[in-house]
Amino acid sequence: MAKRTPENDRRRLIEEQRKKIKRQERRNTVLTIVISSIIGIGLIGSAVYFGSRDKRDVALRSVGFAAEAAGCDAAAEEPLGKDAENDAAKHTAQNGDRVEYPVAPPSSGRHNPTPLPVGAKKFYSRTDNPPPERAVHNLEHGYVVVWYDNKVNDEQLQRLEDAAAAADGKFLIVPWTRNDFPNEKHVVVTSWTQKQSCSDVSGSVFQDFMDKYGGKNSKAPEKNAI
Repeated sequence: MAKRTPENDRRRLIEEQRKKIKRQERRNTVLTIVISSIIGIGLIGSAVYFGSRDKRDVALRSVGFAAEAAGCDAAAEEPLGKDAENDAAKHTAQNGDRVEYPVAPPSSGRHNPTPLPVGAKKFYSRTDNPPPERAVHNLEHGYVVVWYDNKVNDEQLQRLEDAAAAADGKFLIVPWTRNDFPNEKHVVVTSWTQKQSCSDVSGSVFQDFMDKYGGKNSKAPEKNAI
């Protein structure tokens, strides 16, 4: 057995201290890796989420033209007429009853008891030709409804289809076939009592209008309904 000496004791203590330091360093390294991994995963998740939102918004904004080039007027409130205030949120007596709206297209008013179905489609062609009374019911639920009249050509229809494919949330594009819109405006964006009229398609106008007047920001009486 080696004889214990002050020198041997000193060396043993130094070795134990060195091993203790190494163990602590390993623990710190592992802890740093774990924390860094958690932070990294969080940042990646945030980037994917917000990146997908930005990508979606940018995709819609890229459709069609800027507001001026599309001949868009400023968004404006279209309040309920005094005689319509008590009837605007009421259903027609029967499914299929026609409502003679005082303006084309409507941004509020009496409507069909059944809205257009949720999630089925966002773009309706002239062949589909859904009753406008059903789309007005969607307005009551906080939707943004883009209407297009009979003068919209095939190229504009394609832009409208592209916009519908890029849009998210409570958003519909439907035809208005009863008459042409006034003032050479052929594409009209509406939410409940809000309207913006354009001559052509502007995805940036659609997105801005949705952000300001759609969904939870709508003035619709049943905006929280599906």
